Amino acid sequence: MKKTTLVATSVLTALMSLNIAQAGNIKAPTEAKMKVTQVTLAIKSPASNACPAQGKMKAWIKTNKPGQVSYFFARQGQNPGTIKVANAVKTGNSYMVELNQTLSIHHAIDTKYRLFAKGANGQYEKSMWVPLKANCTIGLGGNGLVKS
Repeated sequence: MKKTTLVATSVLTALMSLNIAQAGNIKAPTEAKMKVTQVTLAIKSPASNACPAQGKMKAWIKTNKPGQVSYFFARQGQNPGTIKVANAVKTGNSYMVELNQTLSIHHAIDTKYRLFAKGANGQYEKSMWVPLKANCTIGLGGNGLVKS
């Protein structure tokens, strides 16, 4: 009986030291980096043919958690715009950056825009190309500013 107990104790000790050694290789789980999960861009072109006019641009950048998002707009056929930073905040059950911009249009335009955004993971996500059109067949002159 003593021999069986001694063998069992030796096996148990060996297994425990193996588990302790393996446990040293286990790393604590790390928190996932903030990443952009979806980028949506919408543009409302001016309703009239008169210029100067205003269009509206709205964008939504969804993320997996709160934090800083880097983003820029690209116009088809031109260099990308300036990189800007905004904070994703909790909105309902998700996290989001919401952008609103008024577009001043002074001459005919037929182009497309796209939004690029990235979080801490460093990977850019992009929206679909969205058109902006204004034919400006009725020119109102001036620089579009209202004088008082």
